[in-house]
Amino acid sequence: HGGLHERAMRGGRRDDVEEMGNPVISVEYQRPPGAGNRTKNPWVTRNCDRPQPFLLFRARLASQPGAVLVFTKYEQVFVAPVRNVGVLEELQAHPVDHSGNLAGVDVEGLVSFVDSELSGLADAERASQMAAYMKTDTPFYGVGSADLKLVLKEAKQLFPIETPDDYEVSVLGLWNQPPREMKYVALGYATEHKKFVAVEWIDLYERLIVEGGWWDLVDKLAIHAVGRALLKQRTEVTPIVRSWIDSDDMWLRRSAIICQVRHKLETDEALLFDHCLARLPEKEFFIRKAIGWALRDYSWFNAESVRRFLLDHRHEMSGLTYREGAKRIPDMPAYR
Repeated sequence: HGGLHERAMRGGRRDDVEEMGNPVISVEYQRPPGAGNRTKNPWVTRNCDRPQPFLLFRARLASQPGAVLVFTKYEQVFVAPVRNVGVLEELQAHPVDHSGNLAGVDVEGLVSFVDSELSGLADAERASQMAAYMKTDTPFYGVGSADLKLVLKEAKQLFPIETPDDYEVSVLGLWNQPPREMKYVALGYATEHKKFVAVEWIDLYERLIVEGGWWDLVDKLAIHAVGRALLKQRTEVTPIVRSWIDSDDMWLRRSAIICQVRHKLETDEALLFDHCLARLPEKEFFIRKAIGWALRDYSWFNAESVRRFLLDHRHEMSGLTYREGAKRIPDMPAYR
């Protein structure tokens, strides 16, 4: 099996194995530590049509029924007996894509993994209820937030982001899938890989906000992607969000208002109040609500400034905006 090991040095792909008369019957991968609590069997069967950067997986060979090929995230390759996964031989290997070039993240594998995990957790009744609550025709799996977080955690462990290119293609690969929960995982990838959140990706965030077009997708991007980039690179990002406040797209206007939520004492007060004032006459519910939310969040850290703003402009704003903004400020007069 020297030829097999030589090819394993270049990635150990399924077609490499088959060329030597060892067609792969099946592949099983082991869930990462702490992620196997949803199943009693940590080994899950997968096909091997492409490189699979799982934490640990083993391929059964047709011509060697008593052995498996065991990979650990393409860092080590072993050949071991089925009943004894002890190491017989160890080699260093590197991930390759189908063209033979060194690859980054396997986007197809990432999308396939997340889709498979979410499909296995699907609940048709809950999916219908979630779609009705979100007032959308977008398909749902019906997966709750706790399980969704586990799937995201596993995906990040199995398909880590190492480069800016990995970041973009992973986010878009997940985002472009129809089910809503796939888009939620895409947002997780976009916002939780914090070192990549920056002004360089503001066009990506803008695209996702416009395409998302609903609060469950937009708000996370506005606060955890745009807002974080604003904190890190205020000089570069401020002119961009200022341009959004007059955008024809309502969700970009909303994002410009709420992007400083959770900035606490680092809030740019002038920017916040300018954006609120610019949209006070607007009758759109999601804008009125956003202004009140942004003011209320800032009132935790500068109640007097928010109090003055509300009182100075209360006859220009809606009752919804005023009540939302005043919720955490004691002894505020009634709206009218």
